[in-house]
Amino acid sequence: MLILTRRVRESVLMGDDMMITVVGISRFSVRLQITAPERSAISLHSGADQDFIDHWGGIPVTVTVQLEQDVVVGPVNVAVLQVTKEQVRLGFTAPKEVKLLRHEIMLRGPKTQLSADEDDDPEKRSEQEMLSRYGLVERRV
Repeated sequence: MLILTRRVRESVLMGDDMMITVVGISRFSVRLQITAPERSAISLHSGADQDFIDHWGGIPVTVTVQLEQDVVVGPVNVAVLQVTKEQVRLGFTAPKEVKLLRHEIMLRGPKTQLSADEDDDPEKRSEQEMLSRYGLVERRV
């Protein structure tokens, strides 16, 4: 499990086409905005109960998740572990092939700008396209 502390307006990219953003924090819950493709199921888990959330692919959906509840987005399980006044601690469980990236690291890191010789690498190009889709980096021309 990857544990990340997030504040309001901070995001985590999950895989190539999913993103979760903290949009609000209250005493025992957190509001999360989830962007996922249409083929990805989104569900909220509380103990043995499971509620599926309707969504249209690519259109963000906002859910309120209580402390110790989980939200499942495609293959990624996100648990609300701790809520404080200004931040929330989230636990991410995902298959090894699903990348979990804090968006601010991608913004600051040297890999956000592709060099000319990296433009030919399909993996680097798809990562750059994913980040550009969410407006996280500028494309070099």
